[in-house]
Amino acid sequence: MRAGATVVLIAACPALWAQSPAALPGCEPRPEVRQVLDEKLSDKALREMKFADRLVFRKQVLEGLIAQYPRQVEPYRRLIRATKDEETDHYPALVERYRKLPDQHPEDPLALYVAGLAL
Repeated sequence: MRAGATVVLIAACPALWAQSPAALPGCEPRPEVRQVLDEKLSDKALREMKFADRLVFRKQVLEGLIAQYPRQVEPYRRLIRATKDEETDHYPALVERYRKLPDQHPEDPLALYVAGLAL
């Protein structure tokens, strides 16, 4: 009986099928953020740089995106991952910086998420 009701409900609600493929806020980067990530931080672009230059450049790009789009998750994710993997000496300072966010903004789920990622 439940399966039949589910089929009828799905068939009767064309709005369920007509949903936009647009990303939900916070789940996928905004198009302008994605463009910067794809263009400036592509594997090809980074591969052509010396290691030290690549670290500095990637950090500048990601910090710039965080400053310009502070509610976008992907720049935080990439900065944390890159620092953890390639700049291990700077990782404790980054962890400390993001660990303080929930204390400063206890009602902000992004602050909690970023702090959790860093830990």
